[in-house]
Order: sequence, then C-alpha cells, then structure tokens
Amino acid sequence: MLSRGIVNSLEGQELEAVVAHELAHVANRDAAVLTALAAPGAVARTATGRYGFNPVLEPLAMLTNAVSRAAVAFVARSREYAADDAAVAITGDPAGLASALETLDTELERRPESDLRKQDVTTAFSIVPPPWEEHRFFDRTRRLVARGLFGTHPATERRIDRLRARM
Repeated sequence: MLSRGIVNSLEGQELEAVVAHELAHVANRDAAVLTALAAPGAVARTATGRYGFNPVLEPLAMLTNAVSRAAVAFVARSREYAADDAAVAITGDPAGLASALETLDTELERRPESDLRKQDVTTAFSIVPPPWEEHRFFDRTRRLVARGLFGTHPATERRIDRLRARM
C-alpha cells in the first residue's frame, strides 16, 4: 500500500525503489516475523491490564515486554537492510532508493501533526522512522532508548550512506 503523499513526493526511479523495498518485506514475510516476536510482549501487557498489579506478574510482564520489544527492534533493523539490498537487486539502482529515503526523510517536516506511525504497531511498517519530537528533559537519553534500543529502523543517514557506497 502506498500513500498519496509518497506517490506525489517521489519521482519514477525513487518510487520504483520504494515499491521494490516494500515487496522485499512481503517476500521475506517480515510482518509475520515481527508480529510473532511482538506477541509475547502484547500478551504480557494484556495480562497486567487484565489482572491489575500483581507483585509476581508485574516484573515478569515488564521483562517479557522489554525483551520482546528489543527483539522486534533488532530483527526489524536487520530486515530493513535486507529490504534495501533486495530493492537494489531488483532495480539495479542504489541511487534511486538513496534518493527516495532522502526525499522522504526531508518530507517529514511537512507531515500532519497526527502521524499514525507513532503507534507501536505501525512504526515497523514504514520506510523511514517517524519524526523525533524533542523533549525538554533527557532528550538524548530518550532518543537513545527510543531510536537505539527499541527503534525499528536504522538511522536513515546510515542507510543512505550504505546505499551510496554501493554506487
């Protein structure tokens, strides 16, 4: 599925590269893999919500949720690189995907206030991470945890550099 915004923002080769990237995710069954990895955390959150505070269940649920989220992030980042590689293999054009990533990353400034990709469930299924909202306190620490530990995408700049090295 492509949004009108992506279709309107990208040129021919860029759009081709993005479609190839997303098709690679489908071919690799990335959604199923990430859903399976996220399931234990979802069950843990549901259990704590259903049964309220339980001194035995709560620490186990928190640990399960953290491990599940970290596993999803680790696997999702590697799947992004794999989808980038597959897109280049399909199109034969690393410059097209690098340009698309750059365009989409700069377009983030013009996005609506309510970005649905900020939801835990959908963030893994976007081509670039949602924009970072600056926080008044502990911004760098929050960014490290949110983007480094639990981030589902590698830094866009790193992906672009990696693709440009292949040109």
